[in-house]
Amino acid sequence: SVQAMRHELASLSALQQAALGNEGTETDTWLAGHGLSEALRLGDGLKVLAGWERAVEVVLGADLLAINVDDITTFTDNVTDLAGGEVTLYQASSPEPGSASELRPLVTYIEDMDGTLGGLLDGIFAADSMEEALLARTKLQIGQSVILANGLWFGRDWLRFRQIDNSAQGVIERGHALEVLEREVVDGEAGLTELQEDLTLAKNQVQA
Repeated sequence: SVQAMRHELASLSALQQAALGNEGTETDTWLAGHGLSEALRLGDGLKVLAGWERAVEVVLGADLLAINVDDITTFTDNVTDLAGGEVTLYQASSPEPGSASELRPLVTYIEDMDGTLGGLLDGIFAADSMEEALLARTKLQIGQSVILANGLWFGRDWLRFRQIDNSAQGVIERGHALEVLEREVVDGEAGLTELQEDLTLAKNQVQA
């Protein structure tokens, strides 16, 4: 029902706001003091090609909370005023293709890419198989890395893996779910309105 969808939407929205740090922290106080309360966080509306959400979220990690600004140098003098917590600011830049291997850069798995990720995914490549990742690892240059869709991440001489609870959605996947649910709620409410109008018309015709 539309009411059930509204309830689910509210619950998901609350979880997403908490995950993105929008819940009255010292960081939020600093952001408010510098006119950034309404600024977009990196995780807001981030669209990733299906199947690669986990890999992107593993790489970005806490950077999903990063705040988009026009020029990071505007805040260099006062960012140390932060009373507690952590803040990451980033500005838009166009990603440049890497040269580590023939693999596709991870940044190209972001849909509607418009340069707003800054350089947070620079030098990170995506591999479709373990064999491909291990081969690419031998060709990586300093600062480059390669990641599988399941989140297993390799540097030239390191690997990293963070287990994500499969029963819980990540920030990116939850964002996708919110978009779908919002559309369903809008469609459901439109259908309900149309049904109510038809019912009113039918009652009027009976009474006429």
